[in-house]
Amino acid sequence: MIGSVARGLRACCAISLLSLACLAPTAAAQQTQTPVTPLDLPVGRSFPLRTDANVTRVSIADPTVADVLVIAENEVVVNSLKSGETDAILWLANGTRIHYRIAVHSPSDRMQIAIAVKFAEVRRNAIRNLGLSGLYRDDHTRVGNGLFNTDNPFDATGGINLPSTTRFVTVLSDLGTDNLLTFLEAEETKGNAKLLAEPNLLAGNKDTASFLAGGELPIPVVQGGQQGSGGSPSRFNIASSASG
Repeated sequence: MIGSVARGLRACCAISLLSLACLAPTAAAQQTQTPVTPLDLPVGRSFPLRTDANVTRVSIADPTVADVLVIAENEVVVNSLKSGETDAILWLANGTRIHYRIAVHSPSDRMQIAIAVKFAEVRRNAIRNLGLSGLYRDDHTRVGNGLFNTDNPFDATGGINLPSTTRFVTVLSDLGTDNLLTFLEAEETKGNAKLLAEPNLLAGNKDTASFLAGGELPIPVVQGGQQGSGGSPSRFNIASSASG
């Protein structure tokens, strides 16, 4: 009788250990399912974060790269200190956690976009020659005219080499498709067009660059039946802006 009980206990223990062994990988898999949220900051910036539940604990892998300050029960601020990469983990009162991968870079390392813009004044009756080249091609069909009569404008990498003798106005567009390409060029009558400005705009990542040739004039605003001496400024002449 005692031997049967002992064998039964050993069998129960073996089943329990097997059950724990099966549950352990599942629990480990659940722990590794926390998504990693990338956070990119230049040096010397602060980034506030608000959580859905109260923050109970914070961990930062390299506090020399970035620092995390808890300023309220459900709000923290990430301060970028020097170039590098580190991880920050926030544990919340509801049992969840948030994992951030923080990349800190110097302002000169930011991606930048350079845009060359030409502003011109052309009379409505000045256009005397208008050319339109089109190309359509897929796996079975190729149709082209003008500039795209052949594939000579395309280089080995698929880029387009525009002719050096482009006219006054040129527009190249894919019209939002992968198969259709158009090239529009227009030539002005001599003396009926004037180039006003050629600004080069350089916009950093998440920054805005603007250009204004001209000035601003205050527009009088009527208040209470009386015309005021000032008002909101209004721009005149040429203005352009670009966002990185």
